Amino acid sequence: MASNDAWALAGMNGAAMVGPGQTFTGLSRGYQVVDTAVLDYDIVRPEGTVESVSVAGTQAIGVRSNAPIAVLAVTSGQVLVYPESTSYVIV
Repeated sequence: MASNDAWALAGMNGAAMVGPGQTFTGLSRGYQVVDTAVLDYDIVRPEGTVESVSVAGTQAIGVRSNAPIAVLAVTSGQVLVYPESTSYVIV
C-alpha cells in the first residue's frame, strides 16, 4: 500500500472539513462543496505559480474541483478539502 493510499483511507477519503470563517492553508488535491458555499481560493498552476480565484456567488452542493489548491477560505457553507499530506492548517 502506497503512503497516499493509507492517508486516503483515514475517513472522508482523507478530507478535512472547512466551515464558515475558516481558512485551509497547505497543498491540497482539490475540494468538494458539501453545504452551499461562498469561498475564495489560491490555485497552484502546473508551472508552480499561484493564482487567486474569487468565486462570484455561491457554489452548490456537490461542486468539486480537482485542481491543486494552496489556500481556501470559506465565507459560508462547508467544504471538504483533500490535503496532499498531513502538513496543513485550518484556522
